[in-house]
Amino acid sequence: MTTTGTAGGTTPRRPAARQVVVSILTIDCGFDDNGRQTRQPRAKYDCNLCGQREGPVDGASAVIAFSASIRTDHPARCTARSSA
Repeated sequence: MTTTGTAGGTTPRRPAARQVVVSILTIDCGFDDNGRQTRQPRAKYDCNLCGQREGPVDGASAVIAFSASIRTDHPARCTARSSA
């Protein structure tokens, strides 16, 4: 793989490093397609390393608190990360 340099020459480029999704934070704000809030906000967190799901939590204040802390709280207790 090469790229064209500013002087018109080519320079070698390394392929992108493989990226792996290790966790997914899903937040549903509760709005329908017309912009109306039809349900309470909710959130859940899925860890692809240990397979654990945390949540779901319901309600605006619970979703805010959950999303603010889950990215640091779960890795501290993740069984797959502690054994690595």
